[in-house]
Amino acid sequence: MTTIPTSGDMLRAFSRTPMAAASRHVAEVLAGHIAYKRGYRGAPKGFSAHTMQELQQATGLSERAVRDALTELARLFGLVMIRRHHQRHFFRFTRIEIAQADELFDGEDARDDADLSAGVTGSPVPVTPYSKDNRINNLSQKIEVNSEANVHRTPWAELIRRFKQGTPAEKMDVQYLWNGFCGLNRRNGREHVPLAWLIGFLRKYPTTPSQASATPPKAPQTAPIRQQAAADAGAITLADLARAAPFSNHQWHRSDLIRRIGQPAYEARVAALIERYGGGRFAAELAVHGQAVRAGEITR
Repeated sequence: MTTIPTSGDMLRAFSRTPMAAASRHVAEVLAGHIAYKRGYRGAPKGFSAHTMQELQQATGLSERAVRDALTELARLFGLVMIRRHHQRHFFRFTRIEIAQADELFDGEDARDDADLSAGVTGSPVPVTPYSKDNRINNLSQKIEVNSEANVHRTPWAELIRRFKQGTPAEKMDVQYLWNGFCGLNRRNGREHVPLAWLIGFLRKYPTTPSQASATPPKAPQTAPIRQQAAADAGAITLADLARAAPFSNHQWHRSDLIRRIGQPAYEARVAALIERYGGGRFAAELAVHGQAVRAGEITR
């Protein structure tokens, strides 16, 4: 008899495991649609069948948030995703404990295995659903700034080498870039930062100053330096304001704050920070979330 974890088994496992709120939301949707009989929503036994659009509609999350959640569930519970073109994808949790069960799925139904090969593309058992995607999907990964001075002894050397291609930092040494990234975060008092920050650091690396002309300009080039210093100070201030609100929950912070104060007031706060400190809208939104957490308007 094939042993399939019940919804209760899954919910107990979810409640005992720390994870992002978005990951818990996606996990509950998947657990609520497990096929305990062959053919439910077109899935074999033990699988949950969904398209990415259905997961977004059921959870109210963006595509990026859903992908990040699937990656975290693959790491925590062995979530396997079998992708199918123009059809519902199959999802299965492979590391949910069941009392008095040696295996989660013993492969009783040979027909299920045969069905999985039809219309399936890619690896049938990926380590993580999006491990080979060049985009930044796993925002839950953290970089420990003070862990290792030699970048080649960390998993980040190859990532830096890959993501610096086509950026202003393309010709810079990997170790030099790592030292600059770690130094910047140490100066700002950060010990653990999201992986996406390293990617952003590479993409926005300062360009090399142009060669001086044969005839030096009469006016001293002090104004651009002051402008750059002001921009850097504004970016640091926005980052400090945003520190009170965890980055992984920024979508929930946005929806909670808009529900609390309304869209016009939210937009006014963002515009005020942009006008005062400069920078982009996303950084200003994170700063608004941090201010709201400190004021007790929303929770972390």
